[in-house]
Amino acid sequence: MGIVRFKIDVLVVTRNRYLQLTNCVKHVCVNSLKPNSLIIVDCSTNIDRRVKKEVSNIAKENNIGLRYYNILHNGVGFSRNFALDKVVSPYFVFLDDDEYAPRNWLKQIAIIFLTHKNLEVLAGPKIPTDTHNYWHKVWYALTENEYVYSGPVKTIPSGNSVYKTHYINKNNLRFDERFRDCSEDQAFSFELNKSGTYIHFSNKIWVNHDLRRSLTSFIKQWFYYGKNKFFYHKLYLGSGTVLEFSKIGTTAKNFWGTFPYRATLRDLSILPGVILLNLIFTIGYIY
Repeated sequence: MGIVRFKIDVLVVTRNRYLQLTNCVKHVCVNSLKPNSLIIVDCSTNIDRRVKKEVSNIAKENNIGLRYYNILHNGVGFSRNFALDKVVSPYFVFLDDDEYAPRNWLKQIAIIFLTHKNLEVLAGPKIPTDTHNYWHKVWYALTENEYVYSGPVKTIPSGNSVYKTHYINKNNLRFDERFRDCSEDQAFSFELNKSGTYIHFSNKIWVNHDLRRSLTSFIKQWFYYGKNKFFYHKLYLGSGTVLEFSKIGTTAKNFWGTFPYRATLRDLSILPGVILLNLIFTIGYIY
């Protein structure tokens, strides 16, 4: 099978981020290799039909089949499963609505899968878009090592993650719908590892990440990271609350296996930001 015949569906789950969604779709649609279909699951509070029409026009202009679903918000795990169940192609990729793919992104994905026939799951880095924003600089420092890495990983991110459809269905792998805000990727990675899946990470399939820019939004994000990380540890790794003394050893082991989040400190001005995010994460974890 050549690159032109490589069939892949692009899945985007979105909620209340229409500007980012439109930019995300524009980047997907101008890829040198077109997706077989673009599947959007929109669980926004107030549906913007003008954006839906604009997205439909962008896909139509680029001869890409669009399937756009408006659903009630039942959590990110539910939304990802809803999208996954709509897949019709041999491969599919999740792309977050604030991630913008470069022109040869899908082509690089195709090359990797066609070169490594036994590969089932693939992931790539997400590079912050705004080099002048303080919080983007912090995020860059936290994830910089990923930009030059290719090899095995244990955890796959929710966005910029690619799967062989037959493998996922054969193993009956689905996202845990108890995770409403985040960390559904942690639980999914756990199931992949339990199934003996080799997860390959490649810096060749990078995307740009238009992440949060303000202090308030970052505090909220990292609080939920901590809260849902503990939820994952409790459900899957046996952690307990601060009052469950019989589990204190397991809880401490799981926490210190995650904490602290480390950054490359080429610029010492980001150190306060890194310290703050770790503090907020810890508050969320023990909340």
